[in-house]
Amino acid sequence: MIKTRLFGGLGNQMFQYAVGRALSLRLKTNLGLDLSWFDDNKYLDTNRQFGLDAFNIASRKLERVDLKGIKLRRFFSKFGLSSKNYIKEKYFNFNKDIVHLSDDVYLDGYWQSEKYFSDFEETIKNDFNLRYPLSREAAGVHEIIIHAPVSCAIHIRRGDYVVNPGINFYHGACPLRYYRDAVDYIKKYSLSTEVSFFVFSDDINWVKKNFIIEKGIFIEFENRDGFKDQEEMILMSRCQHQIIANSTFSWWGAWLNKNKQKIILAPDKWFNNVLIDTKDLLPDSWIKIKRD
Repeated sequence: MIKTRLFGGLGNQMFQYAVGRALSLRLKTNLGLDLSWFDDNKYLDTNRQFGLDAFNIASRKLERVDLKGIKLRRFFSKFGLSSKNYIKEKYFNFNKDIVHLSDDVYLDGYWQSEKYFSDFEETIKNDFNLRYPLSREAAGVHEIIIHAPVSCAIHIRRGDYVVNPGINFYHGACPLRYYRDAVDYIKKYSLSTEVSFFVFSDDINWVKKNFIIEKGIFIEFENRDGFKDQEEMILMSRCQHQIIANSTFSWWGAWLNKNKQKIILAPDKWFNNVLIDTKDLLPDSWIKIKRD
């Protein structure tokens, strides 16, 4: 069995699942998900919950990993002492050794590159289909999207990127100038004057006041209870093109897009810390727009 540790927000969990899923397919073995992080981190400033049960992967048995020995190996790894079965991500960019691992390993990392799972693209995309019908609110937005002559999703991430000092220092929110430049690019290269821009954000009221856009449709509902993060991501993916934030959430909203002629625009700078090597984070076909 391949075991993978899940932690963080929805986008992070999807990367962690995808690397484990791809490795399990290569080795023709099962995948187990370690969900213990969510029990151990209930009181973080940014509330995180296990989010993959909304997708098709829930139809497979998600086994809770036996953690006996894992925490001890994790402790030793901090001092450079490794185990052949405990695989800790050493650096941010793609590590080709991961795809050649043998069975019975425990994966602990972010694994943020499609190179870990691109050879199973269709399977991964099918796994991330919703396992239930869209809510009434989301279905209404979906109808508007699919009937637009040309549709482009814009994801403006604020939330903890703005209010949490540590996350703000590390990530920082993309400035509105980045989004305006990206909109101009879409208008120019989509070869259409009828582009509808569907704007998604975790701070939609702020965005409505500060981001003026022609043919902009701001996605919001009075009752958000029926509009889960997973539905929002799927709606983003249903647009023909995407303008994403420096966020794994919108990364997946773009990657799940099945349009063969899609244009995906992403910030050229993912982190405030430019020393982090992000060369493998964005697929080669995605276009980088200057962030700062």
